[in-house]
Amino acid sequence: MEEVRDILNETIMLTGFVMVMMLVIEFLNVRSRGKWNEWISRKGIARYLISGMVCAVPGCLGPYLVVSLYAHNIISFGALLTGFITSVGDESYVMLSLFPSQAAGLIALLFITGLVSGYLLDRIYQFPPLPLQGQHFEHNHPCPEINISFRVIRENLAGISFPRFILIAGHLIFLTGIVTGYFSEGGAHHHASVEQPGETSWITITFAMTVAVALFIVMIVPDHFLEKHLWDHIIKKHFLRIFLWTVGILSLVAFAMHTIDLKTMILQYRIPVMLASILIGYLPVSGPHLIFVSLYAQGMLPFSILLTNSLVQDGHGSIPLIAESKRAFIFLKLVKTGIALLIGGAGMMWNF
Repeated sequence: MEEVRDILNETIMLTGFVMVMMLVIEFLNVRSRGKWNEWISRKGIARYLISGMVCAVPGCLGPYLVVSLYAHNIISFGALLTGFITSVGDESYVMLSLFPSQAAGLIALLFITGLVSGYLLDRIYQFPPLPLQGQHFEHNHPCPEINISFRVIRENLAGISFPRFILIAGHLIFLTGIVTGYFSEGGAHHHASVEQPGETSWITITFAMTVAVALFIVMIVPDHFLEKHLWDHIIKKHFLRIFLWTVGILSLVAFAMHTIDLKTMILQYRIPVMLASILIGYLPVSGPHLIFVSLYAQGMLPFSILLTNSLVQDGHGSIPLIAESKRAFIFLKLVKTGIALLIGGAGMMWNF
């Protein structure tokens, strides 16, 4: 039962944060009449730099944001690739603790690889847009002026609609669960064998601030904006799909971890270890990849294998992408696999 609770808590955390990020992005884009996403999407190398820098931050928050930007057609598939190559998820916390200098070098190498790969991919091949792209932001109706004041909040709460009530209640429950630690206990950010001092507080503050901003947006926007853009476009189209995919994937991974002794398998079969690192990198969850981190920290694994796994894996960040487009997820993984085989294979040949 405890593991079921952990899976549900982790699902709520991931789904909730993705929904919050999509809500904030929707608000910013409609409020600016699409100007801010045009700036990011048209600034050439800026889109790749932004995606890479956001995902270089330890944790899975960066990939969540990048997926939201990609789902809203704000960044290209190449920029998405840049972010997902750069990100190593929650494992970065452990690496920075066990071998900080090598971890910093690894992240820098991933960032450079992501920039080059993302830029070249967009020049070589234009990945087809998502089926939902172009429907996230609809500007056929003029966006009413949004006045930020306590008077507006009082008026919205006095005649509160059902969607606003549900969104406010959901945000308050989510925020309370984050602040009290209920949703994070035993979840994704507590799986590591080496827990970072201040790691929980950093993640808690980041989540809480983002949810608080989203809650404020829900309270100030007019009913038209809330129902057409937030309720219809975000909640109805994305929430259930992302939630079900998340709980399904996390349950499947938990079952696999109980039935397969991955660490023993890798230690006994050193020749196919690189292929194993790639296959394990396909798991859209943080945790299994710590096998390679711990083996490298103990001097039992070459850097090239750790790099190979880091190039393919992206922690929980890919779960929202799976929910949005299985095709995009598969293509992203195939491209990352090719890059990992090329760089990792060269590393094994040169014995590093």
